[in-house]
Amino acid sequence: MSATKKTNRQQIAWKWEDHVDGEVLAQLQKMQGVDLQVPVSLAFQWYYNYCIGWLYNICTSFWTSDIGKAMWKDIKFDERLLLTDMKGLVPGVTGEEDENLYYQVLVQLLRTISQNKHAVFEDWDVTVKYYLRDEKDVAFYDGDVSFLELGVAEQFVVLYKLIKLVERKSLVFKNYLLNHEYLFQFPQIWLDDRTSFFILPGSKIVKKEIRKLKDVELRIPIKLQNCTVRYEEFNGESLDVVHYDYAQDIETYLQDVDVHYTVVAYNWATFLEYIGNVGDKQLQEFFSDFVHYSAANELYQLKLWNNRVKERSMQELIVRRKRSSRLVAREEETQRKQVEESWHDKLDDRDRYIRLRNKLVAKQSKKVKDALWSILWDRFEYDKKVKKVKTRIISNDDIVGGNLSEDIPKSYQVGDSLLTPIEEDVLDHGETYKNLIVDIRQPMNPLNVECQELTDEYCITKLDLKKLANHGIPTDSYEEDSKDWYFQCPCDIEGINMDPEDESLNGSNIICCDQCLRWQHWDCQHKITLDFLSRGHDTPLTSKDFSLVTLGVPNRRKSRRATGSGEPDHEFDRPTMKRKPITEAEIFICTWCLAKTEEDLRSIFKPELVATRAKEKKQAEEKEKRRLMKEKKKRDELLRLQQQQQQQQQLYQQPLPNRPMFQLQSQRDLQPIPKLTEQQHKGQLQQPKQVLSIPTTPAAATRPTPHSQLASWR
Repeated sequence: MSATKKTNRQQIAWKWEDHVDGEVLAQLQKMQGVDLQVPVSLAFQWYYNYCIGWLYNICTSFWTSDIGKAMWKDIKFDERLLLTDMKGLVPGVTGEEDENLYYQVLVQLLRTISQNKHAVFEDWDVTVKYYLRDEKDVAFYDGDVSFLELGVAEQFVVLYKLIKLVERKSLVFKNYLLNHEYLFQFPQIWLDDRTSFFILPGSKIVKKEIRKLKDVELRIPIKLQNCTVRYEEFNGESLDVVHYDYAQDIETYLQDVDVHYTVVAYNWATFLEYIGNVGDKQLQEFFSDFVHYSAANELYQLKLWNNRVKERSMQELIVRRKRSSRLVAREEETQRKQVEESWHDKLDDRDRYIRLRNKLVAKQSKKVKDALWSILWDRFEYDKKVKKVKTRIISNDDIVGGNLSEDIPKSYQVGDSLLTPIEEDVLDHGETYKNLIVDIRQPMNPLNVECQELTDEYCITKLDLKKLANHGIPTDSYEEDSKDWYFQCPCDIEGINMDPEDESLNGSNIICCDQCLRWQHWDCQHKITLDFLSRGHDTPLTSKDFSLVTLGVPNRRKSRRATGSGEPDHEFDRPTMKRKPITEAEIFICTWCLAKTEEDLRSIFKPELVATRAKEKKQAEEKEKRRLMKEKKKRDELLRLQQQQQQQQQLYQQPLPNRPMFQLQSQRDLQPIPKLTEQQHKGQLQQPKQVLSIPTTPAAATRPTPHSQLASWR
């Protein structure tokens, strides 16, 4: 009875209102809300309470209201809303629960651990099971078990492991922690060397106890330099340096140490109750300093809760009110148009990306083809010149004359062909021409896997097709895009959706050929590939110019468990999602594609050469035809001038009285013959001499022109 009275006196002595600001206290008394009812399985669970405190520090909440932008600034977090929305998230989620707080937290956590901002909730089980495959505490979450089918306590065990994974590996979180480290330095008070109490955001008090399973002391050098000991003899002749490794001792000691967490208060009510009933005056004073912050947080949560209730009531009022069928049909049609418009926008972006990639690949492929064609032509011309020197053939006339070399096959010496025997021989036996420019062993298996290498942003997913079908939009002409990726390297390593931590990929730089869409080791690429791709650049290209991807973690130990599904977990960590944007890196064409391009060019080299020779022959024939026509025209013109000169000479030889004064030009026009002076007459007679001086034959050049010295007739 006396103990009960003592406890009552302590409760009366301590009042939480004395430690809260008056304005906050007044608002709390006016604010109406519901008490935070935490399920019994979660109330005193360490995993749940730590997850809630951690989410308060990275989401938009009371605890992050004065830091500017939180890490997950788009999520307004409240424990009441989270517990309420957990009941509404059931298996079979379609991804349309954008207003569900628990759904938002899960999706954001998935995108953080996978480093993929376009990850969707349908990939949760595949991704999370892969990252937690080595965790022993989540053995219940394996095989075909779905996350939403687990109990709430088991779900928060999984979330706790994921949060610890984010704290260890996420660079975004590390930068956030570096700028806001004080958020994660929870207020703590030590009772002794092994027992302490600390406060988590959300009015949560946790007792921490360090327990030793064995009474073993850890004796290791404090300084690293003391781990190296020098042994030297008295005479100083021999010296021995010994390095001591205490890693095993430290590991053994840590295995014998157990940290136990006990939750003593999990909400605002239990927080006040525990402080009022605590018997230690020092603990009560310590906790009293944080009552004001917990009260302000409680007020913030109540405001969020009331806003949610008001919004939900308005939505229910709008839904329940009587509406005409025409208005309902109009709203459904508006939603359908919005979904269809967003779908067409995605298809346009997808097609635009594919066209851009094909354009850049075609441009790079044309450069490679031009370079290979130039080398092939140079080699052909070189072998042709060497063959001419060897066979002492100077022109085609010698070939027709029978001066053929014994090295030329007789099958080339007969027949009507546009190619000379030397060219035919070079095409079949040219030493330089027949050597491959890109010499690489062909892959063991042909490329028979259809890969698209599209990021999640441009992929057509089942969720997209289902959403379209729900709104009555036909989807028969669309199919789900494959997210498979194919690895095939000249080092004879081949596989589909390979494990990133496989020995052949772990820590290695890999690159995707933009032409055949195969992933290969960067170190396995031939030097000639970089030489061809560097053409047109001022400096040779290096690995920094291309989009290289490093999968796995180098030098990491790993132990594996077989999954119950037996399917490859590849969607979570596709190398495609880690590539640079296609416009920020050089287009890469692998050695196999270069060899295939050379093979195609060699197959058309002879037809192109024949076509070139036919074109040259046609041009030569046309040129010869034009030359003959020009000569014929000159001869006709010369003959006409000669005839005209002869007519004039005959006219001048007639007696003067008999010469007609008029010359009939036509039947309708008579024109008098102009009288010429003696100087004009001499010039007219001398003019044909200049025309007739053009020789048509060697004999005509020396033959004198008739009447070249004709005197004046006057």
